[in-house]
Amino acid sequence: MKGLIKLLVPVATLALVFQAQAATYKISLTKEVTESKSVYQKQDVTSDEYDLISSYQESNTKLRGEGPFSRINQTKYGEVDEDVIGLDIKGHSKIKLSMVGGQLYVTADMLVDDVLEGVHFYLPVKFSAPAKFVKGNWDEFKAGQDVEVEYTAEGKKLAMEAVVEKVKYAFRIVNKALKTQLADADFTDVTLDKMEFTGSGKIKANSHRVEVISAPVTIKVSFGVSM
Repeated sequence: MKGLIKLLVPVATLALVFQAQAATYKISLTKEVTESKSVYQKQDVTSDEYDLISSYQESNTKLRGEGPFSRINQTKYGEVDEDVIGLDIKGHSKIKLSMVGGQLYVTADMLVDDVLEGVHFYLPVKFSAPAKFVKGNWDEFKAGQDVEVEYTAEGKKLAMEAVVEKVKYAFRIVNKALKTQLADADFTDVTLDKMEFTGSGKIKANSHRVEVISAPVTIKVSFGVSM
């Protein structure tokens, strides 16, 4: 998600620079995540939460824009991102597995509170989504044995909806910040037309450590910019 945030800034900047041209333009982003692993570890043995301690993501990115936004067109291969929220980026990223009424839940709690690409972001993301064991069970997990977990269909939907809402929110932060910097600009409207996630992922966990493997995944985002 932090990669998407960084891409919002040049898009919004161009929208403000070219706001005098009355038209609507489309901007599309395709991000193919070929490798992604985030490792969480308990910092307090009495807590149910695991804190992010390392992150590795490798991806290919294609960004395309119409009209004046063609200036941001780019294709990048083999991009590596190892920034850790809570270490390299101010904020925190936590995960928790819990059993409620016989149903397994994965709770993600992330906060970005830092300056990225010249814009200050205060971006909280928190959701709890139903999941299921694909290897092992709750008793084995609590006993310290290795288990594997994945979201249910409903859980995947809830997680995606949470991310989509926060991407919209992040764009509003960028827009507001740049409008403050360019006081004479009259930016009209940005809509998130589409955001799709396809691919697979899984969670490997025991009572001390959680690994979130999110690849291969393809993310497609398209914006409509009215000026």
